[in-house]
Amino acid sequence: MGLLDRAKTLATNVAHSGVFSPLITLDERSELEALLEKQLMVFYSEHGGRKLLEPGWFIVVSAARGTEITRSEAAADELGRIPVSDLLSIRSLLASDSPQVVVTRNMIPNLATESTKALSLQINALAARAAPPQP
Repeated sequence: MGLLDRAKTLATNVAHSGVFSPLITLDERSELEALLEKQLMVFYSEHGGRKLLEPGWFIVVSAARGTEITRSEAAADELGRIPVSDLLSIRSLLASDSPQVVVTRNMIPNLATESTKALSLQINALAARAAPPQP
């Protein structure tokens, strides 16, 4: 079962029965990172490197839509959501005074890694909150 299949199961179980699901595995984390890198590369190809520096963009993992880069409001089925501006690589660029600052193609793998770490923490926290209380 892949990450997105487990995400759907986790979201359904948490919403309907409060049943605990295991935390994200290393294989699923690798799968998430690959999905995010692909999504970031598509976004970069379509919009260029400056668009990711604009305020209001989020990287989201949801049960229904998988991974996406969006400006939409949070949805009930989301397992994780991070502002792109919170990523260390982006914060470093935003701190620059230069008007020439831009995300480059070779930064995409690093952004995917940073995003994966942050989203994995959120997914694991959701799974831990859904865990039944220990006696």
